[in-house]
Amino acid sequence: MNRRTLFLIIFLSAMALMLSACLEDLFNSPEEETTDTTDDSFVGKWCLVTQSVNGALSTRGTIITMNDDGTGVHQSSEDSSSFTWSTENSVLKVSPSNGDSFTATFRFGDNTVTLSYEDNGETYVEKYAKYTGERNADLIGKWTGVRSTADGADQVPAMTVTMNSDGAATAFFMDSTNIKSQEFSWTTSGNYLLNDLLCEDSDMWTGIEYTLSAPLLSGKEYYEEGYEYISIFVKDIGEKDENLAGVWNLTGLKYNGVTSPIIPQGWSFTLDATSGSGTFTQGSTVVTYSWTTNTGYLLLYPTAASQIGAGQTYTISGNTLTFSVAINAGESGYSIATYTFTKQ
Repeated sequence: MNRRTLFLIIFLSAMALMLSACLEDLFNSPEEETTDTTDDSFVGKWCLVTQSVNGALSTRGTIITMNDDGTGVHQSSEDSSSFTWSTENSVLKVSPSNGDSFTATFRFGDNTVTLSYEDNGETYVEKYAKYTGERNADLIGKWTGVRSTADGADQVPAMTVTMNSDGAATAFFMDSTNIKSQEFSWTTSGNYLLNDLLCEDSDMWTGIEYTLSAPLLSGKEYYEEGYEYISIFVKDIGEKDENLAGVWNLTGLKYNGVTSPIIPQGWSFTLDATSGSGTFTQGSTVVTYSWTTNTGYLLLYPTAASQIGAGQTYTISGNTLTFSVAINAGESGYSIATYTFTKQ
């Protein structure tokens, strides 16, 4: 074989390899390589924090679990159903087993995802917090309500919540004139408090935004056409301010900052710092209770309903004790009553 023939063979072989590579690139186009069928960021358990329908926020109980094989489960207090899911070009497609498929745009945050979609002419925006299994140790303990507002208007803050280190929790609250209890589980994810104990026919939340600023804990919920409900609690650490010990007689009263021309007679406040017991006397009516304090907050637990308490800020100046509390003023709503007592 002469050199010319050998060179021709080598040249043709190189051309064949180049042609093969070009064909391979053609049939494996960049578009096909980057097509996204699932987004790993979605994989996990998600607790609904808020749902907005045409701008009206609500706090609803919903948990969605999304698996890496493209399957998932939707859970609420009403039902449980399965679905399949995929993502492509920043769009999430969900195909429920018992309904029509829909698509949603999504935006990830710090352990959160926000979905936006339309259904039957209405615009939905849903925010979920990712379940991490973590628990903020500073939340462990007993918390007593000190203030509650509904769309900015004060309400009686009659609620006590206890959160245990194992994730079990119980809330005692007033429903009209009755005391009710609600068990739930708790974990934290960033600044969200999560609950994955869904009860049948219950409106219990699965995620709420919380703020912890010792000694106060506040939680934000939305009900009744977007009304914002904020509950503020103080931690019961079992302390008792000895300066409160003694008998205090009512000498001043204000409603919403306006001095009352009539001061009820025979009203007194008695506190025993040793036993942690006390009495509130209103003429012939005597109410007994236990009490504690924490950083300028007085926590009272009536003996007749010891599961639930109410707290309020107080100040002592010499022989004068002042504290304020929200009271039900009937049809006019709630008022802030400020009491002034003088030590006997």
